[in-house]
Amino acid sequence: MQLLIAIPAYNEAALLARNVERLLAFCQEQLQDWQWQIVIVDNGSTDATGAIADSLARRFPAVSVRRVALPGKGGAIRAGWLAATADVYCFMDADLATELEALPRLLASLGTAELAIGSRAHLESVVRRRFTRRYCSAGYRLLARVLVQTRLQDLPCGFKAITHRACQVLLPIVEDNGWFFDSELVLLAERRGYQIAQIPVRWSEPRSASGRHRLNIFSVSVQYARQLWRMRRRPIT
Repeated sequence: MQLLIAIPAYNEAALLARNVERLLAFCQEQLQDWQWQIVIVDNGSTDATGAIADSLARRFPAVSVRRVALPGKGGAIRAGWLAATADVYCFMDADLATELEALPRLLASLGTAELAIGSRAHLESVVRRRFTRRYCSAGYRLLARVLVQTRLQDLPCGFKAITHRACQVLLPIVEDNGWFFDSELVLLAERRGYQIAQIPVRWSEPRSASGRHRLNIFSVSVQYARQLWRMRRRPIT
């Protein structure tokens, strides 16, 4: 089985090399039954992310690099997944906020499901985050249930995997190329009746790193709310 792991990276110079090397070591030890490759997608970075990614690709044959000119998490994931053909496509955030121990279970769940998502709201999950992040996350879950009647508890968790068949169907109809990309992917899968596995994770809010782009939670929350409203009005296809 072939696995492609996309890592969108925007101004991640402070942690990219360390975390990609962690991922490589984990895959070599834990994913021996898979033929895997890692695609770093330099997402319009203005720091040394691109140079570090190129260095990693030269050092490790299982690592390659793609570039997206404009920032946008969704555009980066899309470019990574289109870089090569695989049986399963996965993405995870460059900060590795989700512990890698969940990856084998995420992939194994695709034996019965078409899409697998890490869920910080799962009863077995262990999550360490600030109160403000917990509050925003709970509000987003409530809004998603009200506006789009989803049964899923954690749409935006940056730890997802999808089968080749489902990716071929869903990727062309995902419209957003920003932070809402993977939420839209999951909601479209749910609308079409795909089996979706929700996997417990251990997740820790990353510490700030000098020079690293920080997510504006309020701004992204407003964007998510607008996108959920768009999804509510979007015809079921």
